[in-house]
Amino acid sequence: MKLLIDENNVVIAWQIVGNGWSDTENTTVEVDDIPEEVKENPIKYCYIKGEFVENLNYKPPEQPIGETDNTILDLAEMAIDHEMRLSMLELGLTE
Repeated sequence: MKLLIDENNVVIAWQIVGNGWSDTENTTVEVDDIPEEVKENPIKYCYIKGEFVENLNYKPPEQPIGETDNTILDLAEMAIDHEMRLSMLELGLTE
């Protein structure tokens, strides 16, 4: 197993098999094990003196556009549902 770490020891990438990376600006390190949390979000961790430690400079990414779009669509759907219920009440209809 290998890690690709930058000059600040931040884990940039990992791999279980392969010849490593052709990246010359960063360092490839062989490790025995890669914890699942590191696999899920490598840049959240640093590899220092053989140990995975929390990257104190890590900032979570901003909400992806796709998730924002879904939130807007959900709000629009709730507004339409609300308007429909009000209309039904005004007309004396029940669900």
